[in-house]
Amino acid sequence: MKPLSSLLLILLVCGLFGCAEDDSAVLAGAPNVAAMPPSDAPGRPSAEPGQGGLVVPGAAPTPRFVQIVPFGGIVNAPYEDGTTPAGYPSSLPLSAVVRLSDGTSNTQVIWSSDDPARATVSAQGVVRATIGAQPGSVTITARAVADPTKANAVVIRVQTLGNAAITIF
Repeated sequence: MKPLSSLLLILLVCGLFGCAEDDSAVLAGAPNVAAMPPSDAPGRPSAEPGQGGLVVPGAAPTPRFVQIVPFGGIVNAPYEDGTTPAGYPSSLPLSAVVRLSDGTSNTQVIWSSDDPARATVSAQGVVRATIGAQPGSVTITARAVADPTKANAVVIRVQTLGNAAITIF
């Protein structure tokens, strides 16, 4: 039986970076197919040392996982005229990197917001609080163009600091 610490490490690594079935087997101590010599049989997948999985000769690299930086943030909802007080930014630039099966990367992602009434995200990854938005959280997701099942998300907090309502009686 494997020590509990090994299992926890596997869960942590796979939870943070996402693991394919072959990755979790390697992490769990199964033979590392990536370290085995390539197959000489035509049409059979071959393992490329150091690549962490099987590589089919001539096949295009596939997305393994998506990383987003920063891991979260805060934006301030602008006033009705579109302005925000000094020191309270209403936008936050994010960047995403898609790590590919051959060890390379690209930035080809599709951005989305789960609550556009609170904050939107541009095709370039800039999150903007919506004018008059209510405070709360919004989840921003980046999906790999080549494989939309490979995605990552960050939570952005929308606040209304500096937006004071004054009622005169």
